[in-house]
Amino acid sequence: MFIKKVIKKFSHLDKSYDHYRLVESYRTEKGPRQRTLLDLGQLSIDPSKLKDLANRIEQIISKSDLLFPVDDEIEKLAQYYSQLIINKNLFKNEPQPQNDSSCYKTVDINNIETTHARTFGNELIAYSTYQELGIKNILTSLGFSEKECTLAAYSIIGRLIKPASENFTVQWLKNMSALPEVMKSQNIKFNRNHLYQISEKLLENKEKIESLLEKREAELYPSQETILIYDLTNSYFEGSGYKHPGLKFGRSKEKRNDCLLITLGLLIDERGFAKKSQLFDGNIAEPKTLEKIISQLETENLFKKPAVLIDAGIASAENLKYLKTNGYEYICVSREKIKKKKEEEREFILIKENKKNRIEASVYRETEEEKAILVQSKLKSLKEEGMRNKLTERFEKELESMEKGFIKPRGMKKYDKVLEKIGRLKEKHKLVSGYYEIEVESKDQKTAQTIKWKQKSTIKESFSGNYVIKTSMKELNEEKIWNLYNMIRGVEDAFRSLKLELGIRPNYHQLEKRINGHIFMSILAYHLLQIIEYKLKEKNEKISYRNLREKMSSHILMTVSMKVKEKGSLYVRKASKPEVFHEHIYKLLGIDVKTNYIEKKWMQRSSAP
Repeated sequence: MFIKKVIKKFSHLDKSYDHYRLVESYRTEKGPRQRTLLDLGQLSIDPSKLKDLANRIEQIISKSDLLFPVDDEIEKLAQYYSQLIINKNLFKNEPQPQNDSSCYKTVDINNIETTHARTFGNELIAYSTYQELGIKNILTSLGFSEKECTLAAYSIIGRLIKPASENFTVQWLKNMSALPEVMKSQNIKFNRNHLYQISEKLLENKEKIESLLEKREAELYPSQETILIYDLTNSYFEGSGYKHPGLKFGRSKEKRNDCLLITLGLLIDERGFAKKSQLFDGNIAEPKTLEKIISQLETENLFKKPAVLIDAGIASAENLKYLKTNGYEYICVSREKIKKKKEEEREFILIKENKKNRIEASVYRETEEEKAILVQSKLKSLKEEGMRNKLTERFEKELESMEKGFIKPRGMKKYDKVLEKIGRLKEKHKLVSGYYEIEVESKDQKTAQTIKWKQKSTIKESFSGNYVIKTSMKELNEEKIWNLYNMIRGVEDAFRSLKLELGIRPNYHQLEKRINGHIFMSILAYHLLQIIEYKLKEKNEKISYRNLREKMSSHILMTVSMKVKEKGSLYVRKASKPEVFHEHIYKLLGIDVKTNYIEKKWMQRSSAP
C-alpha cells in the first residue's frame, strides 16, 4: 500500500495541482496490477511523510502492531482514512455470509474493538416515515435530481432528529449519524453550501410541496376533515444585520419585545396534520392574516368546506363575516365582556370533571346567526386568581414606593410630577390599573402628601376563569362546542414542537431566503413528527416525541474489529441488538427491524507481507 501523486490540470485556467491517491498492488494471472483504494485529494502534510501515512493506514486496517511511533498529524489522518476504507467495504476478498448460515473464525478476544459508532434508532424511524410520506416521489415530480432528493432528506430528517444550523448538520451526518448508511447514500459528497441550496429550492416549491403532502397524508390517513384550526406564533431574532423585510419589532409571545420578530401562521386539521403555513411581518395584526391563508383553500375545490377554529385574537367581526360569506362555519372565543348574571338564573351542565379541574357550561346567547356558551373552569379560575394577585401586588407595591418618596429628602413630591408618574404606572400595569380608584392628596396642589387607592369590585369578575365560546353551528350542544374548541390545543402543541423540538428558533441566518428556508425546513420536519406521534397515539402509546428521540438514540450502529488466527483482521459492521423499548416502538410504528436492519457487512484483511 502506498500513496501516489497525480498532477491534475485545468486546461481552461492553465493551472494544475497535486492530487493524491491511496493505491494497493495485487497479483493477477497477467501479472501485478494496481488499484486505487481511496482518493485522498490534496494533502497538506510534508511529502516525506506520505510513506509513514500509507504504512499507518495499512497497520490500522490489518490490526498490526505499531512498531514505531508517528506524530499526531499522521495518526489523525490515518485513523480517518482507514475508517473510510473500512466503511466502504473496499476489500471483498471473501463472500458475504448469508443470514441463515453460520460462519466461524478463530479470533483473539483481547484484540476485539468497537469503532465508528453512529446513532441508528431515530434515523430508522425518521427515514421509514419519510418513505411512507413519499416525499422523494413528490420532489422528483417537481424536477429534483437524485442528489437533491438525498440532500433534502438529509436536511429534513436532520431537523427532526438533531435540529441545528446547516454547518452542524453536516458534521452530524458525517461524524454522529448512521442516516447516510440507512439511506445507502454514503458516497454522496456534500457540504453546508449544498444544504443551503436545497433549502432555497424547497422554499421555491413551498406551495406545491405542501399541497402534495396534504394529499398524501389524506391518502394514508383519510378523515372527514370537519375542523381546521388556525393560529399564529412569532419567533424572535437576536443581534443585527438582518436583511429581511418582514422582521419587525412587535409584541413577542416569548416576552422578547427587544428583538426583531417574524410571525408564522399555521393551519392544521383536527388530528394535528399541517395543511398550510404562511410567514407574516413581525408586527402584523392577527386579524389581518386569516383571509390570506384561508384563500389558499379556495383553489382546492373542497367538496365540503370545514369549520374553522380560531382564537380570540383573530376572531374579529370582519373575519367572522368573511368566513360566513365564503361558506365556512366558525368556532372561537368571544372578545365581548361577560355580562354579570345571577348564577341561579343559569342552568349549567357538567362537561368535564377530574381531581384537578371541573368544567361547566351554559347557553349564554342564541341568535339566528350564532350560538354562544358560557364556560366556567375551576382550574382557569385558580390560575387567573393567582395572576390577579400577582399583578395587583406589583402595582400596589410601586404605589407604596412612590408614597414613601414623599418623606425622603430627594424624593419626588411635586404634585404634577406625581400625577405624571402615576399615569406612566397605570400604562405599565394596564391589565389591573383600570380597576383601581387612585387619589393623590395635597393641601396646596403643589406638594403631594399621600396616595390613597382601592380596588373596584369588578376586578374579581374580570379574573373569574369564565369565558364565552361562540359558533355559527347552532345545532351543537354545550358539550360538543367545548370539545371542538378544545382542539385549539393541537395548534399550540404544533408551535411547541416547532420551537422546542424542531429548531425553528434559534435561527442563525440573516438573508431573507435563508431565514424563510430554515422555518420551512422545520415545518417539513413537523410533518414527519406528527405522523410518528399520530401512529403511536393510535396504538395508545402516550409518549412525547422528545422522550422518544432520547430513548431511541441508544440504538446504534457500530463496527466490530478483531484479529483472526489466520494472521489477518476481521471487520463486522452491524446495528446493536434492539432493547425491549426499541422493539416495542418499532412494532407500534410497523417497522420490521430485521428487514430494515443495516445489512450485516464483514470483510477480512490479511496482514501486510
